[in-house]
Amino acid sequence: MPSPTGTPGDNIYYIKTHTPHISDFRIDGPYNHLNQTIPVIRQRLAPSPNGLTQFNELLIAHGIGYFTSLIVPLPLNGKVMHISLEIEENANVKHSLPAPCWVVIVANAEPITNGGSRTKNLDIEKTYGSLGEAERVARSIADRKMASIVQGRRRAEKKDEEGNLMLMVIGSFEAWIVTVRYEGER
Repeated sequence: MPSPTGTPGDNIYYIKTHTPHISDFRIDGPYNHLNQTIPVIRQRLAPSPNGLTQFNELLIAHGIGYFTSLIVPLPLNGKVMHISLEIEENANVKHSLPAPCWVVIVANAEPITNGGSRTKNLDIEKTYGSLGEAERVARSIADRKMASIVQGRRRAEKKDEEGNLMLMVIGSFEAWIVTVRYEGER
């Protein structure tokens, strides 16, 4: 029976965690070998002894190639954490790692009453070996999101001290945040 996550080929790997009760998302990666994700998954699962046991049992029974995702209980009254393996087919970046790269991440958020926002979803769009290409794609995505917002459209752009670009597209009922995140050598 073939592994559900496929053969390594030109894949790069990310670990995505989501803790819904605090609206927290985290993306770790990219990794050019599936086995490199094991310590990261264990570290993310550390707050959930049951989740760590589930993951270790899956590894023993089937190996890392069968891991796709888990929803694990946290020691907080009924709270859970989602953890998943995200796979991107990307030969250019795969063969250049551990060289630096830039990851375009798209988050969908909803405005909340105090003027902030709550992230509803966060996805990796693609990974690039060139900052210029990543920024061009991010701006194109932000333009498309801006065009899709009907009411109360605003757009903002900023760069942090590490050069990560953040484009915010805000409407009356939804917001999109498109980020270009620098990933150094792994």
